Amino acid sequence: MPVTSFQADYKAWLAADPPHYIVLLRAQVALAWLDRGRALRGLVEKDVTEEDMPESEERAPQIIGCG
Repeated sequence: MPVTSFQADYKAWLAADPPHYIVLLRAQVALAWLDRGRALRGLVEKDVTEEDMPESEERAPQIIGCG
């Protein structure tokens, strides 16, 4: 299997830096994604009240089947 330039660069970087730096970098990336997920979840979640619910079936969303 031929080695891509990315793989060659990664192997050179891995050889130049001790592995603990890679572990720390991965941990920082994971924490950043977790923080982003928490922030987005706060924007998406909201309490559903009776005002948000349709009063009758006429106003309810219609589900259209395909078959």
